[in-house]
Amino acid sequence: MEIDNSLIENAISFLRESGDREEIRAADVLRTCRLDDYQINTNWRQYDDGVMIYLAGPRKAREVINGKSKPIIGRKVKEAFSAVLPNKLDLIGIQVAVNKFQRTSTAIPEDKLSLTELRLLVEKIEGLKDLMTSAAIGILKIEDKNQEYIDGYAEVVLILKKLGIEDPHPHPDLWEFLNYWNNNRWKGYKSKELFLSSLYQPLLDGLYNSIRSKPFEIDPPTGWTAIDRRFENITKALETAQHPEDFQAIGTRCREAIKLLARAVYKPEIHEPLDDTDPGRSDSRRMLEAYIQHELEEKSHTKQRKLTQASVDLTSGLLHKDNADFRDAALCVEATRSLINAIAIIAGRRDPE
Repeated sequence: MEIDNSLIENAISFLRESGDREEIRAADVLRTCRLDDYQINTNWRQYDDGVMIYLAGPRKAREVINGKSKPIIGRKVKEAFSAVLPNKLDLIGIQVAVNKFQRTSTAIPEDKLSLTELRLLVEKIEGLKDLMTSAAIGILKIEDKNQEYIDGYAEVVLILKKLGIEDPHPHPDLWEFLNYWNNNRWKGYKSKELFLSSLYQPLLDGLYNSIRSKPFEIDPPTGWTAIDRRFENITKALETAQHPEDFQAIGTRCREAIKLLARAVYKPEIHEPLDDTDPGRSDSRRMLEAYIQHELEEKSHTKQRKLTQASVDLTSGLLHKDNADFRDAALCVEATRSLINAIAIIAGRRDPE
């Protein structure tokens, strides 16, 4: 039975799924480690085999996982490994040795990318890594995915160039990468895993550090307290979202924020609906269209109505998308942000004091 670095990735995913504060911290600690070795003891507990896991990581990770500090976090790490080990394989224990080479992360220039842009860049890089891994182990038809890889690689290189960071990965084509992979004499699975990780891992570590340290990007308050608070919560939810249902929930939050916005400005006695249909208290699109029609000149309100329609359509689409991802949610949040700001400007809440 062979164990590789995917065990760590599975444990990280297991920890992050719960959303529990300690488990997310445990995932962050585990992310700094890599599999160094393992030892299987047969018939460790009657019928099941046992495995001792040896990790390499920074000193802080060793202290946490080995139980010298933050024992709750260390226990969460062990529970995650036990949960994702193959059937009939029990965890004997985990030992962490400090990296002899001490893995370093790439420094990311401050204020060059927004929080959303950082997350999108991480998603692009992780996508490239997935394609490379699938090509390397032979489960991918390269002719079907090579153009996607080429386009994604070009996008990443362009962003890194703007950041002043040299691209760490020299293979812009999957066929070229596979040729390099097949022509090297790898000394076992660990050298293969280390090669794939080393291509982008320092950069990813730097991006994750930048994401964790970056403050939530909140626009100046509009003065509509409920709307400002709701949008702040939306931004925080986007930062922690991991799964399709999390991203769908962001669509629900955006829809509710737009409803609050419509109710804040719409006055039925002066804002006549375009189609003479009473919007009631829930039809935010009709309320906002009526408000824009009344407040702006003819040539201006058409464009603002399109913005309203696009924002409402994005939230509705996200709510019903089973495989929603970060990009879907981020676009929905940005559209909601733009709509709130546009209505705030029309209402005079962005005028200079």
